[in-house]
Amino acid sequence: MDRTRVEDVAEKEVFLSVKNLKKYFPIEKGFLRRVVGHVRAVDDVSLDICYGETVGLVGESGSGKTTLCKAIPGLITGDIKGQIIFEGRNILKSSNSEWKDLRCNKISYCYSSFLDQFLKKLVLKHLTYYPDTYAHG
Repeated sequence: MDRTRVEDVAEKEVFLSVKNLKKYFPIEKGFLRRVVGHVRAVDDVSLDICYGETVGLVGESGSGKTTLCKAIPGLITGDIKGQIIFEGRNILKSSNSEWKDLRCNKISYCYSSFLDQFLKKLVLKHLTYYPDTYAHG
């Protein structure tokens, strides 16, 4: 079994670095939607990804995998704490136009089950083209 030594990793160039990332979602209750607590979707996550590496993010259901992966390209907005360093700068401080450029040209989100997403769009397209087929009469 080939094991990577710590020295080998230290020599590689990091292209994405996540430092102490936190994303909490508020729990709201009542008519006035008062915040009574928070769900800690991502709590103090740090990781470095070097050029040439393939990374798999594995965890239990509800452990924050999707939230982390959507926070990196800016698909989740709001109060995100920590740093996401891409190309030497903290992209969490990017303007809307900078985010748009990042998402269009450099960073993307890949659904965990591409086929499921594809089939949902295919069914929706089919229902749009042939609405009378599914009408209840």
